[in-house]
Amino acid sequence: MEMTAKSLVAVMMIVSIFICGCEENDPNTLVKRTDYDIPEHWEIKTILGRKLYYRVSFPYAREVIMKFKDCAMFKAMWNGVSDKMRINDFHDLNRPVLPKDRPYTNFPVRIDEVLQKCFGGWKRDGIYDFEKLFPGMPFSIGSANVAPPFRLQDHFDMDIADYQAWKKQHPTFMGFGGLDEYDHDEGGFLYQRNTCTNPVMKARLARDYVPDIVDGKLDRRQRRRWTDKNFAKARAFWWGEQNLDGLWSIWLNTGHDLARAGCSMITLETECGSVAAPYTWSGAFGRGAARQYDKLFGYYTAVLSLYSVDRNGKTSPEVESFMYWPQPAWPNRKPYYGISRSLLKRSMAYGMFIGANALTIEGGMGLIGKLKGDGTKDVELSENGKDLDAIFAWAHRHDRGTVYAPVAYLASIDESLNRQFYDGGGQGCNDMASHAGFLFTLTPTKGALTSNTYLDPKNGKQGCMWNSEFGEIYDAICPDGEQTTDVLLKVLKGYKAAFLVGSFDKRYTDIAAIERYVHDGGTLFIPCDKVMEGFFTPEFAGVTFSGEKVKGTGAVAGGHTLYTGTATTAKPRCLDDAGVPVAYAHDLGQGRVVTVAIKKMLPDSVLENPREGWFDGKLRKIVRGQIKFPVIAHFLREVQRETMPVCVDGDIQWGCNKTEKGWLVWLLNNNGVTKYNGEPEVLDPAATSAVKILHKKSGKVYTATVTAGDWQVVEIEE
Repeated sequence: MEMTAKSLVAVMMIVSIFICGCEENDPNTLVKRTDYDIPEHWEIKTILGRKLYYRVSFPYAREVIMKFKDCAMFKAMWNGVSDKMRINDFHDLNRPVLPKDRPYTNFPVRIDEVLQKCFGGWKRDGIYDFEKLFPGMPFSIGSANVAPPFRLQDHFDMDIADYQAWKKQHPTFMGFGGLDEYDHDEGGFLYQRNTCTNPVMKARLARDYVPDIVDGKLDRRQRRRWTDKNFAKARAFWWGEQNLDGLWSIWLNTGHDLARAGCSMITLETECGSVAAPYTWSGAFGRGAARQYDKLFGYYTAVLSLYSVDRNGKTSPEVESFMYWPQPAWPNRKPYYGISRSLLKRSMAYGMFIGANALTIEGGMGLIGKLKGDGTKDVELSENGKDLDAIFAWAHRHDRGTVYAPVAYLASIDESLNRQFYDGGGQGCNDMASHAGFLFTLTPTKGALTSNTYLDPKNGKQGCMWNSEFGEIYDAICPDGEQTTDVLLKVLKGYKAAFLVGSFDKRYTDIAAIERYVHDGGTLFIPCDKVMEGFFTPEFAGVTFSGEKVKGTGAVAGGHTLYTGTATTAKPRCLDDAGVPVAYAHDLGQGRVVTVAIKKMLPDSVLENPREGWFDGKLRKIVRGQIKFPVIAHFLREVQRETMPVCVDGDIQWGCNKTEKGWLVWLLNNNGVTKYNGEPEVLDPAATSAVKILHKKSGKVYTATVTAGDWQVVEIEE
């Protein structure tokens, strides 16, 4: 709520420093652009007249949906139906002889025949019943973990004419889930290819996916070439359809790869508990991919509950599964296993706020409803169903706006960067340390590094979502993602500032677009090694480096090696306690290049032998907050302060969305939640977060109180 003038006086002493740090039009600002404009292509796309859907499998959840069809979450439904697609039943032009145990002779293959044979009559009929019962709502068809593209042949004898006629009869059909859990599929990406042990599978991969070796090393572009091959295979499998949905989860930049290859919709999967890296990393990469390639954006939460324990620190087979309530079909399911109620609630709210077109819960049919517990088979909404309905009820009444992310996180599309920071068997990320420095600063974790996760299950802490001083301020953009310079420049110009992070191959990176971005008003941050290595010229940076170096001093630069620069046209920026420049700012055209005089902007403890003892050594300390990145944090704080229309003070996760009337600040409190298996979550009242929000344009201060595990919004009119 907005504070009155009288109550504002009471907190002025607390807020005064806060306000002073947020002044606009300061001549000492680091970022050149001070407007809060957003490009038109950032706005959430409309699908059949709506911007947000609940994607659920209608045939599975039919009983609950029909009983509670007046709920908000069922007012905008997307029927996403999938099942095993038995690919051996589809005639392959290269292999005309079919297995004897699977005769199927009615060729070419027609879609309705496939649905009848693979899905079964009840599920096939559910597709058409949905069209009648919920006219104007979209539906899509997919395969569930059984048609990885590497298993497919290149050609199938599909009845294309029949399929095109079928599409005309079903105008709300959105396409196929053609690359389901793409980065999980064996052979779908380099890590699993290298670790494959099945001899038959290994032989298939060796035959169909011959690696390109350049100078004795696997070419950096290999992964995207294989994605192109897999996308073409998937299209052939799905009657030549172009509208394919690509679902991915672990490898952060796979969304960019799928969008680049041609998927019309990309769907980000977040997982609760099994691999509990911060959702914010995946969110920034997923939203960035959708914006960079102008695609639809889906958000999908899997409630697999690996690594959850009871109070004795033990797991059971029931825990190694999905979270379900007792259902008519599964009356013996035990409640309160797996993740907490509030984690799923916050996850779905987060997906809604960051701009998803569709929200999905894996196994959602077992979550939104439950048995009443009165001995009958009567069903009621579960706690999770009520939470989800509340999110959609809010979305129907309010303008959620468009996420305002003024910072471009420039990462290579060829970096096999996964959210768990594995080494990747030698074919992973070339510069994990740089990405760790930025991502763990933007979202600091507070758990132990246990079983490859960032959580603390023995103490009932689940991970996945953490509070941070930094808001949802950045999108991941790949400047080597095979776009024309003009297209990439249009993408980049939506951002006030950009940080170049990690390893790139200059031959495939659009340097021209990056340089034009600066000349046209952007502020670019680069580490000095990009100048010393010739990635950018000294003329572009306005400073040269001879290789001389000194140890940095002070709260920001201490623990870092500073390289001595000779400024030509740049000016020193941010001196350490000894007066040595930490960075150099060079004005070019309407923009600016800020060269940080530290290799990769990393402290020496991480920079030295970055792969030595990485996972059990450096990463463990980073996860626990024992290694911090003060230089990265310093410049991110400056950029956030200068480019955001609000300043947010409080222990909270937050973002700022631009609405038709002004701004919406959304708040998620991830603190104070304890969850053990077989028990409901426990919320700590002491973890309630008091938040102050300064609207810089008006000078008004807004306050909000967000209890543990909950979410709130503050709407600001201009």
